[in-house]
Amino acid sequence: MSKNFFKKTTNYLIYLLAFILPLQTHYLIKAGSINQQPWEFGNIMLYGTDILLILIILASLANKNFEQLKNNKTIQAIKWPVTALIIIAASSIIAAPDKTLAIYGLVRLTLGLVLFTVIATSDFNKKILITTVVASAVLQASWGAAQFLTQSTAANKWLGTSLHQSGELGTSVIEALGPDGRWERWLRAYGGFTHPNVLGGFLALALILTLGMIAKENISEADSKKFNNYDSFWHLSLVFISAALFFTFSRSAILASSLGLLVIISYNSRQWKKLLAPLIIIMITISACCWHYGYIYQARFVANSRLETKSNTERVDLTKNSLALIKNKDLLGSGINNFGLAVHEQIDNKQSAFWYQPVHNVFLLIAAEIGILGLVSFLLIMFWSFKNSYQAKNYLQLALGSTLLCLMFFDHYLWTGAFGIYLFWLMLGLAGRQDD
Repeated sequence: MSKNFFKKTTNYLIYLLAFILPLQTHYLIKAGSINQQPWEFGNIMLYGTDILLILIILASLANKNFEQLKNNKTIQAIKWPVTALIIIAASSIIAAPDKTLAIYGLVRLTLGLVLFTVIATSDFNKKILITTVVASAVLQASWGAAQFLTQSTAANKWLGTSLHQSGELGTSVIEALGPDGRWERWLRAYGGFTHPNVLGGFLALALILTLGMIAKENISEADSKKFNNYDSFWHLSLVFISAALFFTFSRSAILASSLGLLVIISYNSRQWKKLLAPLIIIMITISACCWHYGYIYQARFVANSRLETKSNTERVDLTKNSLALIKNKDLLGSGINNFGLAVHEQIDNKQSAFWYQPVHNVFLLIAAEIGILGLVSFLLIMFWSFKNSYQAKNYLQLALGSTLLCLMFFDHYLWTGAFGIYLFWLMLGLAGRQDD
């Protein structure tokens, strides 16, 4: 087979991965438990996206993509922080309470880094990839909006989704004081994900990608002609994504998308007219949602309900636990993918399984699991990403990086979940490309 065949195969598989990345189809290899109770963060699973990513790696090897690493400025700039991150993460297995779970976490991290390398070095069409990600987000947005409006989600083993209803315990809901003075429980939009915050993070990144592509329309006459055919798609996508982002009621996603939006606006302040239409679309969509459901958002942000107070208390407790673990084992950490078990072993072993979840801050989580040196290595990779984007004057990549940074401050899925890990390294790989 020719090299061109493997090149096309690699590119098509990358596009396919970008589209089906939210798919939660999986095979449960080993179920996790703490105190004789099911514990989701201890599950070891094989995802459909894992298999697809392995096929991409094999196609890249056949295409000899990795032979070009020495000539790639992106890879050369961060090879030592990446190497250090892998070595440190592997070393943390020594301290891990569950070494099998730690090895599983290391494999996940390694696959994410390989995906980053593939994205940064493969010769695919970046615009097609972004279009594919946004199309996938529109599908998830439509799904999530339907869930909120019907106040129910459907279980499907092939899609990896669970049944969620507003009256069930364990379901992510908002308690709000309704117009009639009674307390109401509202189901948040899940899409095909395990939690509304994950859907919110995905939609926030897709929103920034969409706005960035709209802002790039008039960079040159040639690009403008190419993108004119996509105008309707981009603007219609904003409607679906903005509405569904509202229905997730994810504070971190709203804040992250706002930060990314500010970056795009600041870099296009002299050409504000091309952003006027998309901003109006977003404002009208959000205003329409607020007109009907504004009182729910008020309950979410005022945080005066029982559930919001409980959520904030849990976040404080998780932060305290992470700081305690960091203090106990600041160098090696407590083991990659072992935060909950480390808390169970070192701090408190008498709580329900739900209590042993990761801290909702990626940076604290990394420091707790693989130590301060691991955190420094990770931060150096992030620093390079921002530096590279700034030097290239690529505002879209800066906006994406800012959005990711904000999401990592308020949640953990970009480090713990298969989808989150692959999404993070895919986006960082886009920032590392040398084609624009």
